[in-house]
Parts: sequence; structure tokens; C-alpha cells
Amino acid sequence: MSASGRARAAVAEHGLDRDLVRMANQIARQFTYLADDDAAAKVAYHLHAFWEPRMIAGLEAHAEAQPADFDPIVLAATRLLIEQHHETAATH
Repeated sequence: MSASGRARAAVAEHGLDRDLVRMANQIARQFTYLADDDAAAKVAYHLHAFWEPRMIAGLEAHAEAQPADFDPIVLAATRLLIEQHHETAATH
């Protein structure tokens, strides 16, 4: 299965609904006064601190499968979360 096929399957598996997309985009809008890198870091922190892991996994899958649904800051935050996950996994 291709990467995009796996992403679509993950979206379906996690049952990501429009509410999570809407919430992520709303969080990003709270940080529009910051530079893009800083805003992405703030959004990534918020998601990590307040969202359940399954919600983040669904968000990551949806962002890969349908990036046009998201504010660019959310996409950057998602990349940060993925990088952090890989760094954490590499140290364990």
C-alpha cells in the first residue's frame, strides 16, 4: 500500500471528523501575531499538551492525506510533532 493509501486508511481508522480539523485551524489562528516558526511551535505544544494521542495521530494522518484542509501553521506544527516523536523513539 502506498504512503497516501496508508494515510487515507489511518484517517478512516481514527475517524477524524471535521471538528478536529476545525479545532486545529482555530488554534493556529490564535497565534497569527507570531512569526510562522514560533506559531507552529506554539500550536505543536498545545496539541501535545492538550490533545489525546489518538487525536494527534488522526490529525497527522489527515494532514498527510488532505493537507489543503489545514492552515499552513497546523501543517508545520504537525511536522514538528512527527519530528519530536521520531526523536523520542530514537532515544528509547
